[in-house]
Amino acid sequence: MKTPRDISSDRLIQHLIRHWGYTVDRQRGSHIVLESDTPVKHSIPIPQRKAMGLGLFRAILTQIGTAKGVSISDILRNL
Repeated sequence: MKTPRDISSDRLIQHLIRHWGYTVDRQRGSHIVLESDTPVKHSIPIPQRKAMGLGLFRAILTQIGTAKGVSISDILRNL
């Protein structure tokens, strides 16, 4: 699946909350920290931006995929 290039951080955060079991843990400056307890405890900071750079977006997806044991394509479904 091709990685979308125009995803805002708000859209990604809402997707992770709805479909992947993340909750907003805290906000520090312009970064929102999401946390999930399944299958392992994992937290990830996401900067608030209208459009994230492709490298940052892929890095966030890779970290989530590793923590959840899924592929990037699985995470991008329904985004």
